[in-house]
Amino acid sequence: MDTLATRRTIRSLLVDDEPAARRGLRLLLAGHKDFEVVGECASAGEIRPAIERHRPDVVFLDVRMPGGTGIASMRGTSVGARPLVVMVTAYEEHALEAFEVEAVDYLLKPFSDEAFERSLKRIRRHLDRLDAVENVRDKAETFGTGQPHRPVARPILVRSGTRIQLVEMRSILWIAAERDYVRIHTAQGDHLLRETMGAMLKRLANQPFVRIHRSTLVRTDFIREVHVRGRGRHAAVLKDGTRRNISRRGQAQLRALGIRL
Repeated sequence: MDTLATRRTIRSLLVDDEPAARRGLRLLLAGHKDFEVVGECASAGEIRPAIERHRPDVVFLDVRMPGGTGIASMRGTSVGARPLVVMVTAYEEHALEAFEVEAVDYLLKPFSDEAFERSLKRIRRHLDRLDAVENVRDKAETFGTGQPHRPVARPILVRSGTRIQLVEMRSILWIAAERDYVRIHTAQGDHLLRETMGAMLKRLANQPFVRIHRSTLVRTDFIREVHVRGRGRHAAVLKDGTRRNISRRGQAQLRALGIRL
């Protein structure tokens, strides 16, 4: 069955100061009928006007450009009108900056055809979810249901050695604070990210997570049971067997969710 993303044309803007790099991206996209290249930019100053003119769904964005950086130009784009961004660069040190434009992928040059294919799949999945959210919103407005919709959460970019990985929000099970870092636990493994718990809370706004302790965020459906340890102390047992303390504020958060302690 066709998905929403495969039934639509995905309008793509190519941003790179090297003509050969733009030609390479064109050739790679030519093999995918659902992608259409609507424009190209060779300098940072061309990016915002091109986005306003072409209204692309996705921008394949180089970082270092004549006249500035691709990231700086994207910062000036209003969030509501901002397309998806795939960073395409030879410089791995810009991975953290990619957070600022909420990039859905980070391709390090030279990248393989397989890595590019994975990026296209991520783009399709993300647009698929965005379209689904828009459909729910339109129906709610049409029929007056007033049903709230959950914003689509963009994946998190994490560095593992010289590799840049994307962690989908839906794959996160729980998060623990470790000094100036957070450790993100997924079913496939864990990732260390230089980030604060406060910042992670903002990222996870409107997602099904609860802060059970100042150092612990947990997906609500990943809590298996709650143990009473006496004197008002409680501990959560997660589905992977991990035990984490629950603070008094965390107990109140759980009660607010209807979890009896």
